[in-house]
Amino acid sequence: MEFLEKGGVVFALILSCSLVAVTIAVQRWRFYRSVEKEETMYITQWQQSFTSGNNRPFGAGEGPLAKLWTAVYKGWSEEQSQEESAFEAVLEKEDAYYTSLAAEDSDLTTFSDGLAEINGNFETSQAALSEMLPDLTALAKLSQTENQAQ
Repeated sequence: MEFLEKGGVVFALILSCSLVAVTIAVQRWRFYRSVEKEETMYITQWQQSFTSGNNRPFGAGEGPLAKLWTAVYKGWSEEQSQEESAFEAVLEKEDAYYTSLAAEDSDLTTFSDGLAEINGNFETSQAALSEMLPDLTALAKLSQTENQAQ
C-alpha cells in the first residue's frame, strides 16, 4: 500500500497496464493451447478421411482450422457438383447412344459415330479433371512433408 501512495498515478497506471497484459497473455495461451489440440485432432481425422477416399468435412469446431476447412470444402464441393453434372450429362448421352443402337436402322457407321462421340465426351471430362491434378499433386506432397516432419 505504501508503494501505491508513493508512486501515485503513474504507479497505478503501470499496475493496471500490467494486469491487462497478464490477462491478455493468459487468454492467448488458452486460445493457442486449444488450437494445438484442435489441429492435432483435425490433422489425424483429415489423414484418415483422405486415405479412405472420403473428402467430406469432419468434426465440428470453432477454431481457425475448422473454419478454414469449412471454407475450403464449400468451394470444393461447388466445383465438384459442376463436374458431377457434366459427368452425368456424358452418361446420359452414352445411354441415349446405346438405346439408339437397339433400333433396327443401326449399323456399323452409327456405332462408330456413337463411339467417337463418347470418346470425345470422355476426353472433355478428362481435360476438366486434369485441371485439378496440380492441386492434388501439391496436396499429396504437402501431406508427405507433414508425415515426414512428424
